[in-house]
Amino acid sequence: MRGEAPRDERSEFYAVDIYLKVCYNYFHNNLGIIIEFVWIDKMLFENKNYIVMTKKIIVTDEQFGVVSKRLWEIQRRFKEGTLSFEYLDKSLQQVVEGKFNNSEQTVENGPILRLISAGEKIMLEANNGKSKIYGNDKTFNSYISNNFEKLKLNKNSCATPETLLDVYELIKDAKFAEIFNSLNCDLDKLVMTQSQIVSFCEKHPTWLRQNGVATFFLIKKNEDLLATNDNLFVVDVGVYSDGLDVSVGRFEYDSVWHARYLPRVVAPQLIA
Repeated sequence: MRGEAPRDERSEFYAVDIYLKVCYNYFHNNLGIIIEFVWIDKMLFENKNYIVMTKKIIVTDEQFGVVSKRLWEIQRRFKEGTLSFEYLDKSLQQVVEGKFNNSEQTVENGPILRLISAGEKIMLEANNGKSKIYGNDKTFNSYISNNFEKLKLNKNSCATPETLLDVYELIKDAKFAEIFNSLNCDLDKLVMTQSQIVSFCEKHPTWLRQNGVATFFLIKKNEDLLATNDNLFVVDVGVYSDGLDVSVGRFEYDSVWHARYLPRVVAPQLIA
């Protein structure tokens, strides 16, 4: 735009790289003893001083591996131009300051979900991934949203092993991101395939919320990529008098779902 200073893309990449190194160092020590102040060159961030303070945490090897993959994916996508510098600047600054909005809401204001399948064994057999939702009017005989086509989600899934599931109900008003992050920040552990969702609806229909209230399932558009916001979608199944209704929306969908209707969430069982 006229009047703006020219963008220095190398400086922007350097700035993001500094952020990522701070995030990396935050998790690097398995003993979790990292207490440091990091000043980032104010010239790179519109003459604003940024101060970062990390806290003592306990880090497992598995957690460190997950974070390392996330950071690599951020760098790859930023360098190829699919993530904006402005968005990354703000988001990574919040991370290195320890401002995790979803977890803070869960801790300070009470849980978002309640497990209702404790003690039950809800099992899905190994699945070849060939069952798709769109066009499957045998299973979803009330309605199938054409968003599966519009969002390019009409595809086969990868094969999956035998999987145990848990069912939750919403007990606090929340958005999709808040709902699923309240279960686990590693969203890859909560993802199901479309073929698994078809199997669940056919074999465990009594665990679906009744009377047209939603039951939610988390899916990925590209199952070979990480569970980033733009790769995540939420399938919504409803039970009506004439059968099952299914639709799909973006994980980043900003509307709040109301707990008074007790919508449900189905996800792979988390191993403690």
